Amino acid sequence: MKRSMKILLAAVIASALFATVAAAHTVKYDATVKAKVKKGGKEAGTFSGTVESTSARCSTNREVKVYLRNSNPPDTLIGADFTDTAGAWELIPASEIAPGTYYAVVSKSVLKKNKKHRHVCKPGQSADLSVK
Repeated sequence: MKRSMKILLAAVIASALFATVAAAHTVKYDATVKAKVKKGGKEAGTFSGTVESTSARCSTNREVKVYLRNSNPPDTLIGADFTDTAGAWELIPASEIAPGTYYAVVSKSVLKKNKKHRHVCKPGQSADLSVK
């Protein structure tokens, strides 16, 4: 009887520990930043694109920053916009853009954080955009 009680107690403790470990988790969602720049016409120099993720919350209301890459860091911030409910964004710079290499980024964003759960949207960066 004592042996079976010890086995039962060990099983209860092991399952409680497993449940605690299984309940505490971190989930990280990738973020893909797509960007383009209009090169001609009335809206030349306008940047636009999308932020895409497997979690809709990682696409919505994300701040997208557009930078001009400099030969010596830091890069120059051109401006920023927030994504809409579909993950789309658009940035019309205050002045005409100079020739160079541009890119768009989103920073890491924490959706949920407590003792047992952490849900994170990873940062992302677009491919380079060349303006001549």
